[in-house]
Amino acid sequence: HYKCCGRDRLMGNERCKARWIKASKIEEVIWRSVVGVLRNPRFLYDKVNENREALNLAVADLTQEIDRIKATLGDLDKQRERALQAFLEEDMASLRGSLRAKLVYIETRSEGLNRELTRLEQRQAGYAAEGGRQYAARQYCRVVLRGIDRLDLAGRQRLLALLIDEILVDGRHLE
Repeated sequence: HYKCCGRDRLMGNERCKARWIKASKIEEVIWRSVVGVLRNPRFLYDKVNENREALNLAVADLTQEIDRIKATLGDLDKQRERALQAFLEEDMASLRGSLRAKLVYIETRSEGLNRELTRLEQRQAGYAAEGGRQYAARQYCRVVLRGIDRLDLAGRQRLLALLIDEILVDGRHLE
């Protein structure tokens, strides 16, 4: 049986009014849903493609932002070189204070952009890994389908535990 945590005596005075639900009843509905999804490659293919398209857009946006930051860092490097050159020239001695301030600004801006660049590149790597996980999930579904009809109750429960994080019961509806 499954029960609402609100029925737990340790949860306080208020008790949930939800009835207990036989595990076999929920598991059979969930099992049929999972098998239906696994046996419908078009459904999985469409979902993976939706995710891939969203992922590709996110990667394109990240790539564009990464390129913009790299270009800005290149410009800052050129500004730094010019400021250092001017700082070292004797006839610019009167401007050394403002050149120092400019160098500090360039350095601070470069550090911030480099941190942002690192963060974006890590996100980009995460998106690349997500693409690999999607491919692995498709392959896993193909393998699971080969032996799905031979699974006993324990095998079904192990598979469901691998595929499903939680089941939400709302009255008579499962999510």
